[in-house]
Amino acid sequence: MITLPFNSYFKKIIFILSIILCAVNSDGASWQSIGIPGVSAGYSINTKIATAPDGTTYIAYINALNKVNVMKFTGGIWQIVGYSDISSGNARDLSLAIATNGTLYVGFEDTSIGYYRATVMRFNGVSWEYVGAPGFSNGEAIGLKLAISSDGMPYVAYRDYLNQSSVIVKKFNYSAWVTVGSPNISNGYVEYVSLALSPNGTPYVAYSYNDVRNYKKQVKMFDGCNWESVGISDFTMKNAYHIDLKISENSTPYIAFNTSNNNVVVSSLNNYNWKEIGSIAYQTAKPISMAIRNNIPYVAFQDFNIGSRATVITFMNNEWRNIGTIAFSPVDAAYIDLTVAANGTPYVVYKDTMNVNKASVMSYF
Repeated sequence: MITLPFNSYFKKIIFILSIILCAVNSDGASWQSIGIPGVSAGYSINTKIATAPDGTTYIAYINALNKVNVMKFTGGIWQIVGYSDISSGNARDLSLAIATNGTLYVGFEDTSIGYYRATVMRFNGVSWEYVGAPGFSNGEAIGLKLAISSDGMPYVAYRDYLNQSSVIVKKFNYSAWVTVGSPNISNGYVEYVSLALSPNGTPYVAYSYNDVRNYKKQVKMFDGCNWESVGISDFTMKNAYHIDLKISENSTPYIAFNTSNNNVVVSSLNNYNWKEIGSIAYQTAKPISMAIRNNIPYVAFQDFNIGSRATVITFMNNEWRNIGTIAFSPVDAAYIDLTVAANGTPYVVYKDTMNVNKASVMSYF
């Protein structure tokens, strides 16, 4: 792998090197398109990606009609799962998750019942069906995130507009959506929300809140009765934007975020204290998407100093390393999302401006 220093002085040099080294990597692998670039039928936003236990790659996106679509890569081509436009109303803030048995779930905010209320759907092998009632939130849900526990129970987290945009978590108890613990986890307004479940099913949430001049960070877990702080509430003095929370296979929480000067920071919990992992050199990188496989963190982001193109890094041998070439996508990679398959292969999906803003997928192999 190649690790390069980054600041504005090296901007042009790095850009040239990224082109020269595009197909040359120490392990012989490179970033390549999965299927044809621009796999969606048309314009796409909120692109999401996930790999199933059997290795099948799935993407979800919202199209120009504000409808949710899901596709899978099979037989060398991308195919619609079920049928197109599975959402009834307009959709927003899409989330994609796959249960351990391979069942596909999507969560989003839609207007079929009220104004952008929370809705979750799953694919039963033939058609898409609602999980519980559509629009189950009391009012507008903002920034919805979806996760599925190892026993197949869906959870969602979102900002509850009717409760001062505070964080709320709900789970589907096989008959209805019920609130997990307090309906006001954050005790007030938050800006970014992320949700993750530990291997034993314990729900965690991370969020940032505006404390007059700073966006402070907070991670909480549900102990079965209450939402308790995990480590120090604001564990660095750095502002936090675009938070992404993940739990490793050994139950270690990780949080990735952008700072106010657009640095990328990743921290993990170590003996009840949050510790920043290494030093990430990129200074203009957002938004971010994190994945963990075999207890190793991977982070994908847009590098705004190199045409907003996609870069993926991983932490190995006590340092952050590039996965292949930096800025590897042909064009800017808006709505970038990352997954790492069970065999360790990373995949990204993004909105591809070179292909009429369709969704494109690339993998490193």
